[in-house]
Amino acid sequence: MSPEEESKSNLLDWVERAALENIKAQMQSADELKREANVALNVFLAGATASAAYSAKAFSDGTLAFAWAALLFAALLYVLCALDLYYCLWISDFPAPTNEPKRLLFKGEDFESLRVAELNQMQIRIEKAQARNSVRAASLNFLRGAALLSPLIPGLALLFLR
Repeated sequence: MSPEEESKSNLLDWVERAALENIKAQMQSADELKREANVALNVFLAGATASAAYSAKAFSDGTLAFAWAALLFAALLYVLCALDLYYCLWISDFPAPTNEPKRLLFKGEDFESLRVAELNQMQIRIEKAQARNSVRAASLNFLRGAALLSPLIPGLALLFLR
């Protein structure tokens, strides 16, 4: 192997390792986002259930304004639960870190060109993983912000119902 060929081979080895590490990092980010979305879902469900229970108690006690405000708060939290499930936890395809063997074996192609072609495919998979993670992270951040502001709506409704 000539020094030029060895240099190109070393470069491809290095780029392949970096690409594999990148997609593995994207997979770890996806797992972390899933864990965070599950925590958010549990918090939203706990808050919604507690608010619904308080609403039922307030209805039985005859404090209708508080009952409706608590029911509205519960409904908002249940909507956040549904959005969390749909935008953050819904199962969807994640790009595979490597290609299938049947797609890597091409007759008549030299090894170097196959490696370059696979690196181009890996770049596409990395970009798909980044886009998927980006959408889920933005959705989770939106839901957290909405949860933070959600008590304002029943609070304002309570002012008008009194």
